[in-house]
Amino acid sequence: MRYVIHYDIAAIVMLLLVLFLIYTRKGLNRASNFLFGFVVITELFCAVTDIISAYYISFPDRTTPWGLHFWSYFFLSAHNIVPLMLLFYVVCLTGIQKRLQWYKWFIFALPTVISLGLLATNFLHKGIFYFDENNVYTHGPLLSALYADAGLSLLIATIVLIRYRKALSKYKIAGAILCEILCVFPVVVQMFFPNLLIELFFQSIGLMGLLFSLENEDELINPITGAYNRFAFIRDVDRSIHARNRLSVITIKIFNISYYNSTFGVSFMNHVLRDMASWLKVAHKHAICYDFYGGHFALVFNSEDRAAAKELADRFRERFDSEWARDPISVVFPAQIGLLQVPDEVKTVDQLMLFIDMPTEETAGRSQLMGSDQIHYYQRSLLIEQKLSEALENNSLEIYYQPVWDRASRKVRSAEALVRLVDREIGVIMPEEFIPIAERNGSIMEVGAQVMEKVCSFYSENRLELHGIDHIAVNLSVLQCMNRYLPQMIQDILYKHNMLPQHITLEITESAAAGNKSAMEKTVRELAGSGYTLALDDYGTGYSNYSYMFAMPFKIIKIDKSILWSAMDTQNVRGQESSMVLLENTIRMLRQMQYRVVVEGVETKEQMVLLSGYGCDYMQGFFFSEPLPGPQFLHFADRFNSGDTVLFQPREDRRSAEIPQPQPAARNIVSF
Repeated sequence: MRYVIHYDIAAIVMLLLVLFLIYTRKGLNRASNFLFGFVVITELFCAVTDIISAYYISFPDRTTPWGLHFWSYFFLSAHNIVPLMLLFYVVCLTGIQKRLQWYKWFIFALPTVISLGLLATNFLHKGIFYFDENNVYTHGPLLSALYADAGLSLLIATIVLIRYRKALSKYKIAGAILCEILCVFPVVVQMFFPNLLIELFFQSIGLMGLLFSLENEDELINPITGAYNRFAFIRDVDRSIHARNRLSVITIKIFNISYYNSTFGVSFMNHVLRDMASWLKVAHKHAICYDFYGGHFALVFNSEDRAAAKELADRFRERFDSEWARDPISVVFPAQIGLLQVPDEVKTVDQLMLFIDMPTEETAGRSQLMGSDQIHYYQRSLLIEQKLSEALENNSLEIYYQPVWDRASRKVRSAEALVRLVDREIGVIMPEEFIPIAERNGSIMEVGAQVMEKVCSFYSENRLELHGIDHIAVNLSVLQCMNRYLPQMIQDILYKHNMLPQHITLEITESAAAGNKSAMEKTVRELAGSGYTLALDDYGTGYSNYSYMFAMPFKIIKIDKSILWSAMDTQNVRGQESSMVLLENTIRMLRQMQYRVVVEGVETKEQMVLLSGYGCDYMQGFFFSEPLPGPQFLHFADRFNSGDTVLFQPREDRRSAEIPQPQPAARNIVSF
């Protein structure tokens, strides 16, 4: 039989190209990468031996029987190893290799071991192939066992892909299955056309496809350090989590990298960071190094031994307390070292990234392991994130209402809605804790919608106008104000509860307004145009931007409580005098500009009297009432507005101490 070897020659060319691309690309250091390279080399060996054996089979007179057997053995052995290596490649690709016990590897390899054993003893039984007296190559009855072994390996690989499909994208799963199809299809064809050697050609096409889909490392490599980047970290750890692996993650964060960039130059620092990455890559033989840019690195390795991981983290701390030299400069770069166990301490990639992105705080110019207080903060953040998710799902966020006193009518005419996350296990969680978490994980719009829904439902169902309440103030976070769908969301909720825009005042913090002018301006103007009253909250906390304040349609300015407390602080006489002048002139200035003024943090009668003398329009604070649940707020408003109430006094608070009544110049003090 004369074989057509043109396809084998084409396969050799393609496989050489694949090898060239593999070994000229960066980042070839995973088990799956090495297995892929081994598959390609084995496939190349198959193609070469297939051509040689086909030549000798076609021309038996040009070789000896020993030569015929030798090349046939080599071809069939390599041919049967490839499917097993593809199975191992898929196992490593899904990230489950570290969890497999030795006997499972043995079970996977057993059919191939048996087939190789049959090949090794073929000279005795001649059940796979033999050469007759004319040196004509003939298939034996056991050859089908080799194909059954190869088919079984590919079948198991397909099952693994389907079982752990969440570890890979649909695109990559499709690429792997297509490669398997290209391995099987030509075998069927060659059953009908045995002289047409197309099998290795189709398999080389499949390997080329895998190279450009699953093995494309360029987008995963940090070009400066050659380490894997943030995207690769998220992909790999997510894959390991879905594979239920146990990981140790050590993070290294250099303090104040921007300072070093400006002091030594970016070029010098790029060299240093490259040296650091090179050192970290070999610090643990089974770890993978990732570079998150900005002097942040992470090492990930499969481990359940926290003590061993802690020892490695200590070694990192010692190394980063010693010099990194780039002639002629040597510099010490103190770092914050963190250690986390997956899944014992973190269970998702999002939780892990929250830990990695935590800001660093330099202490005494030396490297440090993550302190217990920082770990506690991180763990509490994870717990709050979980509780917030449950509260949103169960619609269980609670709204408290803090009354706002109207100086003109001497009644409570409005209130500020304050959201609380209340959990049976950890108690009341204040918005200062969970709102930043909601902004980070993207649930802030859902939080805002639930708050607005509950406020409008409370206002409508209880007909608050009959209790003397004109409107309720609702806070907007930074990200809410930047969302173009916010006005429509609020309008839909008001329409549902048959409410008007004048029933709602929207409070925007001064820091949000000053920092996101261009992004917020369109949304804020649209809200004002729809009839909502806008209030600038926390005025005086350090972001004052008068041009922006004048340009935006705010009608109410809420002065931060820190100014009032400073003005009444008898422990700092000079600061008190300056703050008193600031408070008085700020209120007078804002009123002259036709703003209505609210002062927060009013906790004593002396503070109330002072602010009344300054002409403050509204006051809010514990002197009038602490934030109250809805039913208690209604009861309080009814009693207060009827004149039958006792003002709340805070317990054991320094601002409630005896404070001399201030004497503002030329003011008619309004008694309460």
